[in-house]
Amino acid sequence: MILILSKNNETSTNLVIKWICFLDPSVKIVRLNSDDDDLKDIFISEENIILSTSGNKLVNLKEVSSIWYRRGFISKFVKFNDLSFIKNRQFKEALFDYLSIENNYLFKTIYNFYKRKTHINKISDSYISKVEMLKIAKEVGLKIPSYIITTRKSDLHNFIMIHKHVITKPIKTVFRSFSSMYSLRLFTTKIDINQLANLPNTFFPSFFQKLIKKKYEIRIVFLHKQFFSMALFSQLDEQTALDFRNYDIHKNGRWVPYKLDESIKIKLRKLMELLDLNSGSIDIIVDKNDDFYFLEVNPVGQFGMVSITCNYFLEKKIAKILINNERAKY
Repeated sequence: MILILSKNNETSTNLVIKWICFLDPSVKIVRLNSDDDDLKDIFISEENIILSTSGNKLVNLKEVSSIWYRRGFISKFVKFNDLSFIKNRQFKEALFDYLSIENNYLFKTIYNFYKRKTHINKISDSYISKVEMLKIAKEVGLKIPSYIITTRKSDLHNFIMIHKHVITKPIKTVFRSFSSMYSLRLFTTKIDINQLANLPNTFFPSFFQKLIKKKYEIRIVFLHKQFFSMALFSQLDEQTALDFRNYDIHKNGRWVPYKLDESIKIKLRKLMELLDLNSGSIDIIVDKNDDFYFLEVNPVGQFGMVSITCNYFLEKKIAKILINNERAKY
């Protein structure tokens, strides 16, 4: 059995499942979507770990041969609203905190199940911090742009005075909010000394980084020790120069297959090993001097853009990894 943890209508997941069904129709697939498959029951014994969901799906983890963690999280058993029958709020909060701890340890038992199975990504990958990535990247010999995380305008002022050209971007992930009336998305943004007057003396912890003037950028999909790379000449368009995600749907950017230098591959493999990642989307900038700067790796980043543009057929490769381990049982 192949277990896939994803979200509803996640395009890459749909394509991988289609490839699995095409390559080996006999393989059993169970897909759990975090947005519509709440866990209803759980049974753990020496022999079995059985999960059942509100969508009437039953999974015995002992029967699973391969796991692909794509997106989302399995819902918790305990919710604050479940304790509405308790009138004393102080006791309710204390009980909720206690049950949450019990819940977390229970799910660690389930997540540790990954260690004994062939998998592509795991839920704990989502907790790796950007600071940890940058620290380890520097240790393995990759260049990184200077950065700070701060709550004080004075710190930001000093950082801008040193580096002159500075950008800010989310510490973890991009913010998006949509309605019938508006669309709001936060992208990488340049910040200069003139903008400081509009900032309060203290603010929410924010990430600032030296701006690297790029010649081009590289998006790399790392999959089970292999690299699939694409160069993006995003600096050719003012709208995408700072963040290629801010693209104009009416324009076609120049995206081409790219062959990584072996020296960069060695460092990136070491980085992924130390981060305990067997898959992820890696972002690198190449500056005007042809120096490579590591920005980050997203363990569950989108890979369809690289796959389709460069004819890498990554969805098929993922399907083969999952199928081959399923076949190895027999």
